[in-house]
Amino acid sequence: VATVAAGWHDTMFFLKTFTEDLAMNPPDFGPHLRNKIRERLRNSVEGTALGKIGYVVHITHIKDEDISMGRIEDSTGQTTYKVKFQAVVFRPFRNEVLDAVVSTALNYGFFCKAGPLQIFVSRHMMPDDVKNFDHERT
Repeated sequence: VATVAAGWHDTMFFLKTFTEDLAMNPPDFGPHLRNKIRERLRNSVEGTALGKIGYVVHITHIKDEDISMGRIEDSTGQTTYKVKFQAVVFRPFRNEVLDAVVSTALNYGFFCKAGPLQIFVSRHMMPDDVKNFDHERT
């Protein structure tokens, strides 16, 4: 895992710090509230795409002190917590080389998957020695 330095990168995985507002319902309150907050945050954030930031692969840790005191909403009884956490983010860049698995091959190109990404490679973008692949074989 690396960090980005002034537009330069050498990896597609990053450790980033995020802050998220999380609403909890009254039945969740009790002695295990912080564990329920962690679980809800993992379920709602891990595996999601965050635009240009990338895909959240895994939340590494959430410290107790990074979960704020709750703010009660009068109309619903829900309590909103501001949670600060670190996560591993997958963010490939242009011209980066990825290992991928071909899922579909067609006359005009092929589709493949690299983690959460679905990638299409057009026949027109392939070198001449690769263009004559047998799309029926895959």
